Amino acid sequence: MEQKKIVKLKPIVEQDIEIVWKMQVDAFSELLEKYKDFDMSPAAEKIDKVNARFKQLWTTYYFILADDERAGVSPDRTN
Repeated sequence: MEQKKIVKLKPIVEQDIEIVWKMQVDAFSELLEKYKDFDMSPAAEKIDKVNARFKQLWTTYYFILADDERAGVSPDRTN
């Protein structure tokens, strides 16, 4: 029987932006290659755009951790 993973949220700080950007590029690169949608694909976004979203006052971003390993990123726009 497979053990369940412990899932946590960890707030992202400005020093994490490059990690978030690299995760985004990695997650969407295959779709970018397939569809060649360089105007809309998150894999084609520059780090500056990711940083601008991070700095929005109404949004907080979190790493999704599974057994303390980064598994994704989630925004919270309820601020």
